[in-house]
Amino acid sequence: MRDLNATACAALYDGVEWSSLWNVVTLIVLAIVNVMVVVGNVLVILAVYCTSKLRNVTNMFIVSLAVADLMVGVAVLPFSATWEVFKLMSTKRARLLVATVWVLSFVICFPPLVGWKDKRSHPTYNMTVPLYSPSNTTTIFIPVKPCPWICELTNDAGYVVYRYVS
Repeated sequence: MRDLNATACAALYDGVEWSSLWNVVTLIVLAIVNVMVVVGNVLVILAVYCTSKLRNVTNMFIVSLAVADLMVGVAVLPFSATWEVFKLMSTKRARLLVATVWVLSFVICFPPLVGWKDKRSHPTYNMTVPLYSPSNTTTIFIPVKPCPWICELTNDAGYVVYRYVS
């Protein structure tokens, strides 16, 4: 990203054609999209919040998505519209940024998928249960099968440092 001092910033501002029909139309369309994103997601959140029948697990995921989308509409879209009008982002730079995000995401998420120090934390041994009665003492061996539904996050210290440094 280029550094903008006061002179360069003033030159950039003067270079924008405020009377250009294309810039006005672009700003209006982007403003309408931004308002629709914010209002639509607020309505989704309010619908689930106000209607008890909509409060189920599936709709909680939808609300989570609506909150994330609302944050994009509030924090990203206004600046994106400014960048579009000022032409600060070139196609080449946009492609480079998108490629960087995808490669970085792959680098961070791939090691656990291939089994970064994949350890089983569940017991694989047999459990013993002593039975006491007045006449004898008996020990029963009960085989313990691992639970097939265990899904654990990788808590290996090396990976935790790796994903936070990335």
